[in-house]
Amino acid sequence: MSKSSDYQFEYFEKYVGTIEEVKEQVSFCPHCKSEFIFSHLPDYKNLTLQEVKRCVKCGKGGGRIIHIMN
Repeated sequence: MSKSSDYQFEYFEKYVGTIEEVKEQVSFCPHCKSEFIFSHLPDYKNLTLQEVKRCVKCGKGGGRIIHIMN
């Protein structure tokens, strides 16, 4: 299985800067600066949310993240 298909756990310590800088890190592709498309899959039994973000324009810069709901 390739590393790009593996999920990472979300941690908020990686976001540094002003509100606008953090919004840009989360919402826009670092390669082509176009907006990401997000899809979410909740798992209510384990209280997690799987997030997949991808760039439609260049196909790079996306990611797979698991958010823990509590």
